[in-house]
Formats: sequence, C-alpha cells, structure tokens
Amino acid sequence: DLPDDYEDSIANTQKEDQDYKTALAERKTKAMQWSTEQMQSRLKQEQYMVDAKANAKNIMETNAAEVEQYIFYHTKQAEANKVVLEALDNVSDPFTTLFELMTQKAIKAHKSDKMSLTM
Repeated sequence: DLPDDYEDSIANTQKEDQDYKTALAERKTKAMQWSTEQMQSRLKQEQYMVDAKANAKNIMETNAAEVEQYIFYHTKQAEANKVVLEALDNVSDPFTTLFELMTQKAIKAHKSDKMSLTM
C-alpha cells in the first residue's frame, strides 16, 4: 500500500494530464471552427468581388451603349440640320422659310382628326 500523499499526487497528475488533453482537444476544435469561418469569409469576399466586377461591367456596357446612341442621335440631327441649312442657303428670308417648314412639319405630325386649323 502507498502513502496517501503519494496516491493523491498520482491522482492529481492524472487529472492534470486529462485536463491538458481536454484543453488541447478544445483548442483543435476552436482552430477548426476559426479555419472554417475564415474559409467561409474568404468565399463570401470572393463572391462579393465577382458580383462587383459583374455590376461594373454591366454599368460600363450600358454607358457605352448610351454614349453610342447619344452620338448617333446627335450626328443624325446635325446631318438633318445641315440639309435644312443648305436648303435655306439661297432663300432671301431664311427665318420665315424655316418657320413655314416647321409649321408644315408640325401639321404633318398631328392626326388630322384631332386638329382644328383656321386659315
């Protein structure tokens, strides 16, 4: 039979060893949880980047299309204005002629059944 102090010391050592192993296991579990959270965060960040890049590309393409349409429209307007100016080049009163042309265009643009015209 061993002395009580010696048996208590052995029991205490075994308890400390078990506490140490438990702490190591808990530490590994926490490390695994943190690693998983870190991986999920990284994946979420990558998805945000993909979404942001797709959104930026969409905005760039939309802007490019709008600019192209804007330039096309204004080029056609300029060409039409050139034709009008050339037609009015040799007219003695270009402003009166221009206003007459504008009036004719406005009349043509309106539905005849919705118009009342006095002359």
